[in-house]
Amino acid sequence: MHAEQAYLFRHALLRDAAYQLHPPAERTRLHAMVLELLEAVLPEATLQQYALELATHAALGGPQLQEKEVGYRSSAAEFAFARVAMDTAMQQWSLIASHPAADNRARERALRGCGDVLRRRGNATGALEVYREALKLVQAGSVDEGRLIRAIADCLYRLGEYEDAENHYRRAIELLRAADSHRGEATAWGNLGLLLTATGRSKEAESAYRRALRTFDEFNEDRERVVVLTNLANLLLDRSRPQEAMDILKETESIDRRIAGEVDPVTLGAQSMALQAMGRHDESNDCLQEALRSARRMGMKNIEATCLANLAGRESDSGRPQVALEHYSVATEICREIGEKRLLGSALVGRGMSLLDLGRITECLTSIDQGLAILAGMRASLMLAHRLCDAAKVHLKLGLLLLCREELDSCSRTVNESAQPALYDNAYYPLCLRLRIAGGQREELAADLTALAAKRQPEPGSSLDMAFQDAQLYLRDQASPPLLFGHRLSMFTPALRAALPQWWREHSPQAPAMAEKACPGVLRAMAALDNPARSA
Repeated sequence: MHAEQAYLFRHALLRDAAYQLHPPAERTRLHAMVLELLEAVLPEATLQQYALELATHAALGGPQLQEKEVGYRSSAAEFAFARVAMDTAMQQWSLIASHPAADNRARERALRGCGDVLRRRGNATGALEVYREALKLVQAGSVDEGRLIRAIADCLYRLGEYEDAENHYRRAIELLRAADSHRGEATAWGNLGLLLTATGRSKEAESAYRRALRTFDEFNEDRERVVVLTNLANLLLDRSRPQEAMDILKETESIDRRIAGEVDPVTLGAQSMALQAMGRHDESNDCLQEALRSARRMGMKNIEATCLANLAGRESDSGRPQVALEHYSVATEICREIGEKRLLGSALVGRGMSLLDLGRITECLTSIDQGLAILAGMRASLMLAHRLCDAAKVHLKLGLLLLCREELDSCSRTVNESAQPALYDNAYYPLCLRLRIAGGQREELAADLTALAAKRQPEPGSSLDMAFQDAQLYLRDQASPPLLFGHRLSMFTPALRAALPQWWREHSPQAPAMAEKACPGVLRAMAALDNPARSA
């Protein structure tokens, strides 16, 4: 507030002393008078900006101003939430929820606001509890019921209760459509699209996103459009359409800057993934670091954990497994804290891969089993498919060929190639070829190579390209030193090279002989592991 509109003191103690000199009744009268004065001099358009100060005067101005206090606290909370001042928003909505002058509608809106803050911070469990409390205060069949059921669905989705979440989304869509709440219905369609993406139904998901966007475009709802556009961009990335995704994300960035003056960390994270898919790795890493800083500043725990897991994956790919493990460990702690099971399952599998590269094989297998169990129990088919391929890669490197085969079969049943072409090119097909090599299946390998070459032209240097090269060398008996379970020895870190022979011997006295039967040439490869000069 401008100086000429406020009381000024040189020191807070002077202010407090002057305040205490007035008797309580006089202070109450002055607060009421100041409120009346401010309401008279402040332009109506600025009342929300000063709502917190107005609410304070109303609270101290006597019982006759309690209804005004509730109204101003509500305005202050909405103003703070829109500007990501989550502590202030939570404080004001909490005061309203327990205020004696608040009616059921005001209490419901306040509880819904508290739930929104908790969900924004990644605390889906806490938000779900608050939303269910708010649901008791609304009229059956109303718009408010539809909105709350949609919010409950969002929490259930975050907690991995996919079937229950989908039922809630579809119920919310029915209620909001019946109430002619076009924007509310569109939001529910957009959020349902996210669930459909996670469960591998990408065509249904894209249809849901575009249905939501048509409504938001019609009503110029920029905030809601940003959310749906970002989710659509992520879907396009999964379907190997990075340039389309990046075009959409540039639009969301423009909207973010216009509305909030900065780019939302969710948008930044998606842009990072698009840049990575386009081969612009340095820009991608800078973007991801910025997303992490922004998420931490805003207290968005779920986004922070997502950024950390993505950073961990990149550190692992860059040959820094210890740094990757540290990032994954922090990400899993955050996920457990906020109840984010889907990301927790994924991060545990990633953590297992880092442990493998550090030669900590037993811990690696435990972490991977825990992660896959979480994802399998959630019906998180898209995430599960990606992590099944990661687990298959680990088990193949350890010579556990049957486990690798089972995981690749599960991946193909979980998500089909048309829905996830990038996953198939970068992980599934390369692993299938390497598994053929490891099992000594020359005829099947030759047939697979012919079939893949007919429909794929691998990018030079890609995972599929390297697998093609190794398979061709293997078929010509030119792989030197011999491939170890379908992998070049350079794909094994020094720590893993050192740990593998002992791990095999400890787990079965016949391990070398069994490995030789499953993978011709493995004894020579093991000798190379024991001799760093030969495996360089």
